[in-house]
Amino acid sequence: MSSNYTLTNLFNVTITLPTQSSPNDGGIDPNTCAYYMYQDSGTTNTTEAGYAKARGNIRFKFLCQQVSFMQNVALTNVIAVGADQNTDPTSLTFTAEVERGIDTLNTPDEENTGVILTGISALIRMIARALIEQRLSIETDVYISTETTLPPGQGSATAADRNPDLITDIDVGPIASSLTAATALITVTQIF
Repeated sequence: MSSNYTLTNLFNVTITLPTQSSPNDGGIDPNTCAYYMYQDSGTTNTTEAGYAKARGNIRFKFLCQQVSFMQNVALTNVIAVGADQNTDPTSLTFTAEVERGIDTLNTPDEENTGVILTGISALIRMIARALIEQRLSIETDVYISTETTLPPGQGSATAADRNPDLITDIDVGPIASSLTAATALITVTQIF
């Protein structure tokens, strides 16, 4: 083994998620409505909750993209605290696994021309970028709360209730209005 080999560093990360209205609702949620349904949590109570869950899941994808865009950072042990099929998470916690050590992380500082952030500051900035990201008109699936009844058939003599999945375009607003505001929502603690 080379003497320059550095093990992976692990960090506990918590993102505090404010309560917001559409299109900024939904927080950040690694789980879709389908996940909650399969966990026997039921379906969303309102169509708005279905849209919020879809937004939260898209933001989780933004987060994964931002932290792995320039460096090899994996998110593990992800928990959407307080979330269920009808409730936005109050925070998102996860372990950030930084391959080859924290000293390898670097990213440009868009607030200070020519400055390169390194280490934990770089990790926080990568996460903060995901919190200010927004997109208009993203096509995704949304579970809507309107129950429909399927007619008997296909091996069943009785009607079956289902909650349909709607493929539609949605807007996804940011969690924070600026990098400074986003950074204030992030707590990072080194484990190893």
